[in-house]
Amino acid sequence: MLGAAVALSVLACSKKDSSSPAPARSTAQVGSGSRPATWNFVLVTIDTLRADAVGAYGGEWKTPHLDAFAEESMLFQHAFATAPFTGPSHASILTSRHPSKHGVIFNGNRVRGSASQESVFVSEHLKDQGYATAAIVSMGPTSERYGFGRGFDYFDDDCWPAHGDNASDGACIIDRTRRWLERRRKDQRFFVWVHLFDPHFPYVCPAGMYQQQGLDPKEFVVRTKRRLHTMPAEQLRKAYLADVYEADHHFGQLLQIISDLGLRPTTVIGVTSDHGEYLGEHGLYDHSRLYDEVLHVPLMIAAPGLRPERRSDLVSIIDLAPTALDLLGLPPMPSAQGRSVVQQSASSEVPPVFAEWRDFGVVCSEHEAKEGDFQLSIRTDDEKLIIDWLFPDAGSQLFDLEKDPHEQENLYRVDGDEADTLGDALERHIKKDLDPNHLGRSDIEIDPQAMKMLRALGYVE
Repeated sequence: MLGAAVALSVLACSKKDSSSPAPARSTAQVGSGSRPATWNFVLVTIDTLRADAVGAYGGEWKTPHLDAFAEESMLFQHAFATAPFTGPSHASILTSRHPSKHGVIFNGNRVRGSASQESVFVSEHLKDQGYATAAIVSMGPTSERYGFGRGFDYFDDDCWPAHGDNASDGACIIDRTRRWLERRRKDQRFFVWVHLFDPHFPYVCPAGMYQQQGLDPKEFVVRTKRRLHTMPAEQLRKAYLADVYEADHHFGQLLQIISDLGLRPTTVIGVTSDHGEYLGEHGLYDHSRLYDEVLHVPLMIAAPGLRPERRSDLVSIIDLAPTALDLLGLPPMPSAQGRSVVQQSASSEVPPVFAEWRDFGVVCSEHEAKEGDFQLSIRTDDEKLIIDWLFPDAGSQLFDLEKDPHEQENLYRVDGDEADTLGDALERHIKKDLDPNHLGRSDIEIDPQAMKMLRALGYVE
């Protein structure tokens, strides 16, 4: 069992410092060579949305617009993020690469000038294919100043907070998306990325959102970390779900705009999240570390002629862009590490999914790193290994997800053979797919504006 951890530690120490509707087609016919001349792509990312907060994924509240969209989509029941942080995970969605490959390993900084130049953004790729490209995103970690504007003809991260929240108001995001769609050149295909931040802490909604759920705003607004940690679990969950309900409302508005403009028959729409949220599980709040509460996210794709279905195979958010390009009939991004999953067969071998986590102590030399601050994970359908990169013997964890879906019983020191098997697979992933220059403690200068953003969003005190 220790062999895998030792091998991983050795690798870590080796780091150097430093229109008319398209005709309907069956699932088998969509993508993979078909080339619809007028299809567009809308990518919607809803920040901090854990899968089980969506009604279509078994959530206790209905999310009516996401649930209706699920009924006409290819829905992936087991989709996972690459990181529990906004910046790294969104860079993975847009580049189809892992954080330690594209280089965005933390929020609010520019790691060696942002994502590596060899990491092609889907916006750059589609622009090269003749698409008009636009992004209307929330202020914060996905800002243009952190490198997320690559490949976009139009980039808007100027929406301000409302109703006492700390990040961009979803109503503003949708309104500006509508304006761009209305004034775009009508004979040109387009790609637009819409980023909604509403479910992110602090949990603050317009009063009407609480009232629609029969909640008193005075009881369910959560603005401080102290209140986050002291609220009863059921009340805290409802406070978070109210924010999710707000995001669902804005998503419904966006779908209505797309329909009103006559774009649904010629548009591929992908919806996912960058990460979920802890609501007291494992004694944690917000998003950090690598348990499924922050890695399991919704992923749904609707396309003209694509037969709706629920898929049970394991997928990563890095598979979203390649899948959308396949549906659009376009060539893949040359640097993508994900794969199209449009026509995944039941007999195909499904690869595991991987994730990374670094806390503030790993990227700032003024803070001392501790156990759990730097983790890498590998997950299969029924097993999961989390390696503590800096303290492998003390902090690594192994879970039998079939018997223990909530990751409560650590088998790392009990099932040595399985730990070695998953550890070997994780080591192959590290050597083949990641950049060793990102696999050690970094010393990244975080400028005052970025630090202000991190404090406002609750990432640092």
